[in-house]
Amino acid sequence: MSRVACLIFVLTSFAVCGQQTRFSRSAEEGGVTLHYAWLDHQNDKQTLSLTYPLSLANTPYQKVKNYRPDVAQRHVFVELMRLAQKIDPREASVSVKQQNGRIAINVRSREQAMVDKWMAEMKQKEQTIYQDYLAANYYTRFTNFAGQTAIKPDHIRYIKDSEAFLQPIVQQVFEAVGSARDTRAYIDYVLSLIQAIPYDELQDKSISRGSGYMPPMDVLNNNLGDCDSKSALMAGLLRALIPGLSMAIVYLPDHALLAVNVPKKDNEAIVEIDGMRFLLMEPTGPAMLPAGEIADTSQLKIDMGMFSYERVP
Repeated sequence: MSRVACLIFVLTSFAVCGQQTRFSRSAEEGGVTLHYAWLDHQNDKQTLSLTYPLSLANTPYQKVKNYRPDVAQRHVFVELMRLAQKIDPREASVSVKQQNGRIAINVRSREQAMVDKWMAEMKQKEQTIYQDYLAANYYTRFTNFAGQTAIKPDHIRYIKDSEAFLQPIVQQVFEAVGSARDTRAYIDYVLSLIQAIPYDELQDKSISRGSGYMPPMDVLNNNLGDCDSKSALMAGLLRALIPGLSMAIVYLPDHALLAVNVPKKDNEAIVEIDGMRFLLMEPTGPAMLPAGEIADTSQLKIDMGMFSYERVP
């Protein structure tokens, strides 16, 4: 799994309020201003202008590539070939080949100890090279609820690396919500803002750089995103707003939610993570669901245990 495919939820059991009414982006000398106008969960009008310096526009993940297993394996193969050529032939002869979609390593030597030594080292190098490749391209290994291992965008790293970009926004959100309001007020405000951002599966390679995923900064700049892109953005904003808040990204089959450790109200949707109750929410949209309300399909999978999670440090 190179990305989390998202489902659009439109609920028919009750009226869904809220929508984005305006978006604009303007570049000025030394900075960029994003202006949003939308209707929140109560259908109240909300506006927010976010300004950040141009120096933050070039983020480390601008060159992120789409994850392709064949390209990753080719990279590992080439690096192993280079290492094999540096081995003293008096110790061992090492060959590296690609066979049936796998990398085959063969070691020959007069001494079994050398065979064992270089086979172990080459296998270790293979894992290290692959892990370095994933890290360089902002991907990470992922195990789903069924124990299946796959590759996904490194959402936690994206959140951490977005801190400098998101920090200037914090004061503007404080001013919009009011510094005396409680944690739930900030959560609901940010949730409605992100839900109102148009949903997009990010299949346009010119927009998502082929990754099928858009980092937090780009979701705001391009005014669109899918489920894991929006969940990561919301986690990043809440981390900047409420530093001590415990959060987790919850992964369902073909979908992603955000969970936060705040007290629940009657009948609100929760999930237990590491012995604690986390309130669930749907940043994806377009349904404007307040915190604690999730789609029926999401609730069914939560109830069936068809989810995994990643804590947000």
